[in-house]
Amino acid sequence: MKKAIELAEKGGRNTYRNPRVGAVIVKNNRIIATGYHAKFGEKHAERMAIDHCAHPEELHDSTLYVTLEPCTHYGKQPPCVQAIIDSGIKRVVIGQLDPNPIVAHKGAAILKAHQIDVKMNCLTSEAESLNKHYNYFYRHKKPYIVLKQALSLDGKIAAEQR
Repeated sequence: MKKAIELAEKGGRNTYRNPRVGAVIVKNNRIIATGYHAKFGEKHAERMAIDHCAHPEELHDSTLYVTLEPCTHYGKQPPCVQAIIDSGIKRVVIGQLDPNPIVAHKGAAILKAHQIDVKMNCLTSEAESLNKHYNYFYRHKKPYIVLKQALSLDGKIAAEQR
């Protein structure tokens, strides 16, 4: 999961409005593929990792480590849960459940319904720290705002006008 978190950070601010997500696929204690969400509108981390696997047959019975619960809906990309199901991955370890109500708990439930072993909340605080603004927005229904002001030593923002 630590490797997936490192990969997610590569997305930087390029993923805005989507969250930063990293994915690592492991089989027999060996990383066989990695991916991350690089830019808004482009492949999600899970799909990138699946597509970058040099030998797709190795995906069968492998484990996917992903920092955020896989999506279940169509947007600019098709649902990641379907790509996971179709790939033959048999175990998914999720860092954080998605707070977006379109996805929340549905991704994990769909994977479980397809007999995929799902482990949730692995390194959750580290995974959540990737997407503070995204998490805040969906949990509080308002944007995360930071105000920056230039103040004088006496706490004024402008000089007195005469």
